[in-house]
Amino acid sequence: MIDFTQCEVNKFRAYGGANGNKINIRYQGEGYMLKFPPVPTRSKTISYTNSCISEYLACHIFELLGIKAQETLLGTYTDQRGREKLVVACKDFTEGGKRLMEFAQLKNACINSEQSGYGTDLRDILQAIEEQTLIPAGQLKAHFWDMFIADALLGNFDRHNGNWGILVDEENQAAEIAPVYDCGSCLYPQLGAHEMQAVLDDEREIKRRIYEYPTSAIMNGGAKISYPRFIFGQWYVAIAFI
Repeated sequence: MIDFTQCEVNKFRAYGGANGNKINIRYQGEGYMLKFPPVPTRSKTISYTNSCISEYLACHIFELLGIKAQETLLGTYTDQRGREKLVVACKDFTEGGKRLMEFAQLKNACINSEQSGYGTDLRDILQAIEEQTLIPAGQLKAHFWDMFIADALLGNFDRHNGNWGILVDEENQAAEIAPVYDCGSCLYPQLGAHEMQAVLDDEREIKRRIYEYPTSAIMNGGAKISYPRFIFGQWYVAIAFI
């Protein structure tokens, strides 16, 4: 575990997003976004979510699957009140003049899209992928579906248009798909140790967390996509109740 407490903080760089506090630090000469665990909104058995662990593990699993993801380090940080917190350091992949363009921003520039940039209707997303011209459509679509399948494996309920995208370099007129990032909603981050054990001890609860929830944040036919129903189609019922 790395202690990030004494790292230099860059107060001129800040981050948005609702999933916990974030600061920019320098570690071993490189910039990192240090993410702190948020207070859980659902669980009453834990003080902070396990999202930092989820972020760390999920990004490494993406890499093991051959999908480029942000570099993550797990560690601790002691705040001014003397409270030590488990944190995850995410390497800043925008250094060197690159700028992250969220897919929501890219989608907003597609004038044929019927929804706003944050609209998560599947058909509208795929249409925007075809219409944009920064990345070859086939390449971006393949990345989208690879990410979708990995998110299904990891139980990610919050992959929306604001947490994936591309890196643009305006000076050199270049663009590339950004590493996968913002994976703190994977792997049931609001389950405490006792709740995890209760699930593992009950086969029905295991199946519920595979076949019933979480669902994707992406909508299809007016409803959030059920990962197993969408992936397995007509085989879903047979698989779910074996």
